[in-house]
Amino acid sequence: MADIATYAAKILADADRPLFQEAVVSALHGAPRGAYILIWIACAEGLKRKFREAAVRDGNANKMLGKIIDAEVQQRSADMLILTKAKDYGFIDDVSFQKLEYVYKMRCVYGHPYEAAPDDEELTNAAAVVVNEVLGKPTLLRHGFVQTFIDKLFSDVNYLEQTEASVRSFTRDISVRIDPAVYEYVMDTYVKKLESAYDDASLEIVVERGLWFLSEFLLTVKTTFSSDSQWHDFVAAYPKTMQHIILSSSRLFEAVGERARDYIVSYDITHAEARPSCLKEVEKLMDDGLLSEEQQRRLQSLDIRVIKAANLKISTCYDTVLSALKSHNWYRQNPAIDLIAANGKGEIARLTSVQQEELGRNILQVADGGSGSASSYLSALHRGPNGLEQPFLKGLIFEAFVNERSEFRLKEEYMANILDLLSTQHAIETELVQAIDASRPRGWIPKKSYQRILDLVKERPDLLLLAETLERNYDRLTAIDDSWE
Repeated sequence: MADIATYAAKILADADRPLFQEAVVSALHGAPRGAYILIWIACAEGLKRKFREAAVRDGNANKMLGKIIDAEVQQRSADMLILTKAKDYGFIDDVSFQKLEYVYKMRCVYGHPYEAAPDDEELTNAAAVVVNEVLGKPTLLRHGFVQTFIDKLFSDVNYLEQTEASVRSFTRDISVRIDPAVYEYVMDTYVKKLESAYDDASLEIVVERGLWFLSEFLLTVKTTFSSDSQWHDFVAAYPKTMQHIILSSSRLFEAVGERARDYIVSYDITHAEARPSCLKEVEKLMDDGLLSEEQQRRLQSLDIRVIKAANLKISTCYDTVLSALKSHNWYRQNPAIDLIAANGKGEIARLTSVQQEELGRNILQVADGGSGSASSYLSALHRGPNGLEQPFLKGLIFEAFVNERSEFRLKEEYMANILDLLSTQHAIETELVQAIDASRPRGWIPKKSYQRILDLVKERPDLLLLAETLERNYDRLTAIDDSWE
């Protein structure tokens, strides 16, 4: 007597177990014909169950299920119809169909009492085929289901809660139920829709939802269903949509191949003026060490207005920011200052000490040159100086007295603000005093101007060292003839 109980343990759905368990009992009690027939009935009912599951979301599966039910209602044999429709829908492939068709034919043979009964080997083989090809496999959804749910995601704004977490959770749940054979179909069908709708403001919600879905879909099923060359061609065909999807994760960016990566970064930089927001994602990839040297160079050399619009970090494009500050052009200086303000004090702290000091000096220079953004920025720092790093403060403060070449000159307009910052920085005051003593005059300073600054410093008893230094160097650094003023 054949013991086919081991196959029962491989059945996934509880609904498929009772019939197969009856086959197990029949085989153990010496009823091989009954066991064989029950194995087949368990197979047919298992395929019908898969259609019922798929029909919930797939109209095509529902139509096929309807034809099967109609055949049963009319008391026509539906077994081969079930098997054929299962192959058409994709529940089984051609090889599985041939194996199951043989089991069905033998079920018809053994269903007649005058025929021989199956031996143990035949019964075991039938159990193995039915479980391995049907009952032991999850219900994987195919093209009809994919088309239906994509249409719903695209057309019905209420189909899912419009939050990234909800969409990604739904995607993880549904992705594992999609047949790997239709992964490319999922991408091709959905991306085409999103690409055509990308610039339509009225469809912003469904496009955003689609980008979340496809990003999580690829993270769940991986990208290996297409080659690197295919990913490059796909990205080139649908760049607006695909650059968002691939840039959403460093894992995806690494997975699609070098040529696709190059295309995405080049596309974003080329179209940065029109769509600067994507540069922030490119910047994250640079931070992760995933950009080539040439890609980094192109990102870092963008125009300062584009960098500001993308709100990149100061550290990413420091040279461009500094160049803009030194440009003597308010149309370049103001975006640079606005970027610095938007980044906040924490981003300044990420710079090297040398860069911080250099940045501080240039900000004061720009303010002294009449930049409105720089003036507002200094006023904000004056109101809330906490959190500023000492090298940055040193640059601001030193620039009011001594330049990088150890040349002494005074920048009066923001002197009150500078002295307020200095009053809490005794270490910087000590360095400044030493720098003033060692400096040489850049040009003779009128005595009246020098005296105004000296009087301003004397009003602050906590800046005694600076006051003494300015008095000590009065004659050396001021003009002999007051007519200079």
